[in-house]
Amino acid sequence: MNDELTEVFAPPIGLRPVATVDGDELFGSSLLNKQYLKALDKCGRTKAAYSKFELLIGKRKIIPCFLTRDWFSFAAWKIFAPVHGQSVMGFYDKGNKKVYILMQNNANLFSFVANDFLGKLTIHELIHMVANEKSSLFINMFKRELISYYRSLWQQIFSTSEIPDKTIEKIVRYVFINLEGAKSFSNSSILKYNALMAKELSPFTTLGEGAFADTLTDYMMVIKIFLTSIERFFQNMGKYKNILVPMYHSYQRSFSIKNLTTVCIQELIYPSEVICIASEDMRYGNKALKAIARL
Repeated sequence: MNDELTEVFAPPIGLRPVATVDGDELFGSSLLNKQYLKALDKCGRTKAAYSKFELLIGKRKIIPCFLTRDWFSFAAWKIFAPVHGQSVMGFYDKGNKKVYILMQNNANLFSFVANDFLGKLTIHELIHMVANEKSSLFINMFKRELISYYRSLWQQIFSTSEIPDKTIEKIVRYVFINLEGAKSFSNSSILKYNALMAKELSPFTTLGEGAFADTLTDYMMVIKIFLTSIERFFQNMGKYKNILVPMYHSYQRSFSIKNLTTVCIQELIYPSEVICIASEDMRYGNKALKAIARL
């Protein structure tokens, strides 16, 4: 057996309801919790924080669970997850402030899963938790990384000269507080986002006035389409390559991260997504674990 693999999936026996999400009842067990923790203990990127993960399991902040029916309709909206597989997915539920690690309840479909995969998945979703529950810590702790990413992104999209740190931070903080941190999105918040981008970035763009305005319209339109309908977003992705493609390049330029498996779009409204993806890389893993330790 590959040393990087461990038996994570407990037999689906002794199950009990552990949560209900979007009307779907989720089931777990003490054995499943133990096997999940065992995997994290064997993962190099999570081993040092084992006691923290154990505590979060005990507090029901992390909930490993099975689904008892075909999960793909339930999970369709999570196709943007940067680490995903045929058998395991995870998400942070901002409403009840819990991370769910979901597994298909069919032991014949899988027997093993890579420890490193579960480690990445767990760190990714817990960083979303940090951003939501420790917002001041998050924005201050990862300010340098956020400025680096969004500078690269906006330089590519809007053909800007060097944008001052304070300008980038001002916009990122607005997005983080008023979009990511909001209970729901509103036209008003998007309009203010548009106005702020126009005011703060126009002094640095080398585009003509009309070209800059058109590009900013594309930027806001792709956000609105995504928030309105994921299906429409996929149908229209080709029209907005000028906005979407630079997001992938910015991960490479800022963090040397290549070959992303995620679909980039959330970065325009969820700054935490940038740090979640960067934190999957071992070079940023220790900083991520320090943030998670504050939960």
